[in-house]
Amino acid sequence: MRKISVGLLTVFLSGCAIFNPYNDNFTCPKTYNGKCVSPASAYQESLEGKEKEEEGPLKRGSEKELSLSEASYQSALYEKLTGLLREPTTPMIAPPQVMRVLILPYKGEGARLYMSRYVYILIEEPKWVLGNQWLNEEAAARATALPLQK
Repeated sequence: MRKISVGLLTVFLSGCAIFNPYNDNFTCPKTYNGKCVSPASAYQESLEGKEKEEEGPLKRGSEKELSLSEASYQSALYEKLTGLLREPTTPMIAPPQVMRVLILPYKGEGARLYMSRYVYILIEEPKWVLGNQWLNEEAAARATALPLQK
């Protein structure tokens, strides 16, 4: 009885590990700029402390120089943004405020059932945002053009 209970305990503790349907050999059909090695050799390389030279763009602080086209693109982009920031009268549009309302299911006329859905409502329309000097001048122009009516 004791041997049977020890045997059942062993089978119970091993659980489903006995029935592993997966192959435990590592295979890599596509390398994606990495090495295709077995798990044992990858572990040995990690223990040796070799510096990975081919880490590519994931490595921070790398001293790789940017390609000429990328550098020229970035400089052109920065110049354009600098010009937009220095321009005091560049109009911009503020996005509208939108509210999402959930309508829960309800029974309509007859035997109609309306299921839950969302309705989107514009709370504020999009606004043109100008510099403060334009807003002050516009308010002053309105005040002089349209006298206050009581």
